[in-house]
Amino acid sequence: MRLNLRNGLKLTISAAYLQICCSCGMLGHGFDREELRSQLALQVPSISYDEIRNASLAQSDLVLPFSVGVFYRESLERDLTNTRASQWSAWDKKRFSESLQKLKEKNIISDYSSINPLLVAGRDLKSLLLAAAHSHVDTVLQISGIGEVDTYDNPWSITYLPFFTLFFVRGTNVDALYKIKAELWDVKNQYLFFAVDFENIQKEKRPGWLRYEQRILDKAKAQTIEMLRPELYNRLVNISKRAQAPQQQQQTQGLQSTRVESRLPATNFTGSQLLIDK
Repeated sequence: MRLNLRNGLKLTISAAYLQICCSCGMLGHGFDREELRSQLALQVPSISYDEIRNASLAQSDLVLPFSVGVFYRESLERDLTNTRASQWSAWDKKRFSESLQKLKEKNIISDYSSINPLLVAGRDLKSLLLAAAHSHVDTVLQISGIGEVDTYDNPWSITYLPFFTLFFVRGTNVDALYKIKAELWDVKNQYLFFAVDFENIQKEKRPGWLRYEQRILDKAKAQTIEMLRPELYNRLVNISKRAQAPQQQQQTQGLQSTRVESRLPATNFTGSQLLIDK
């Protein structure tokens, strides 16, 4: 009789614990991509139809090679569990600088530099372009990123009942999402060359007592940076090719007009020569 009562009590406690896990933590909260996307977006100002028409008619007049100013924008809010997720480390900036240095060596860009965040007064586009103009660059490359961590229990968390299993049973799932966005603008006429974004998700299972959300979030951010780097390189190369085509066409037209002029007969006769001919 006592054995049955003990077994029944254990089953009741286990069922209650399993129900709590399923309702509270067994299913992950998921990622709020819309909220993350809003954190990466520029501030939306009041827009008129004239501004829309001017934007549609805008044309870039870049002269090769052009300079690039890089602005590493951080998100508006930082989660308490991932305070470094929205900040750009020296290693992150170094990875982007390596790609820009290759473009400089191939004479695709003339130079590159980082824009001081103190020069950017707001989160709107005009504040960014004004800071880029003060930095004397032709284009501005804005890179922004944000991450989120979702921690929840998996079915193995039922073994956490003896408590000591928290130290070695991988009953907790940790998912990390990192989103990154890059935009290239012409400083003089607000011409948008491109806007790209990437995201990466990293998943791990760990014992319940371990807390290393930041490590997996940094891993997701590093993977996202590596996804963005070749895309930025190819985009800038294509921009250089498009800007180079009109310049070569103008040079060709100028050379052809020079050849036509050289083939024309000389007509610089003096008045005395004309009288003698008559």
